[in-house]
Amino acid sequence: MKFRILDARGRIVFGGINLKIDLRLLAKQWLLPVGLILLAMVVGSLAWQDFTKAKVVVEWTTASELSTIGFNLYRSDLENGLYVIVNEVLIPASPDPLTGGNYTYIDNKVKAGSTYYYQLEDVEADGSTSRYGPIRVRAQRGGSIELLLAIASLAIGVFVIVLLLKRRKDRHEFSQE
Repeated sequence: MKFRILDARGRIVFGGINLKIDLRLLAKQWLLPVGLILLAMVVGSLAWQDFTKAKVVVEWTTASELSTIGFNLYRSDLENGLYVIVNEVLIPASPDPLTGGNYTYIDNKVKAGSTYYYQLEDVEADGSTSRYGPIRVRAQRGGSIELLLAIASLAIGVFVIVLLLKRRKDRHEFSQE
């Protein structure tokens, strides 16, 4: 590749083939833009994954839990179908049995747009259980924030690539003059 090096006044200082690579110049011109592209791709990918993942948030409150040791949550595809336990371990009862507690369980093993039925099981200290429900829930995909973050990250990546290509084109045109 033939090119020339010009000084500040535009005079030719060197012409010919230059095999030296100025790493500082390379880092200055490419490291930040390439880093921004990679960061935008990673953030966008993670945000897109969060957007496409569905989840169901099940919440319940108890007024008192005098002999309750914990809870199990069951899910089914059909209201009168087979219910399968979704929590891996017993959800512990409130430490204060007189005031009860507020509970939240996030079920990530669902498909967006599908309808599920949940039952809550109260497990007592003597081993007896009581089930409540079912409640009907439609699984939703991630929120608009995840979608906006994914789109913004994609836009930043495309913007940086366009700037790099424009800079390269401008330098190429300059070197041919």
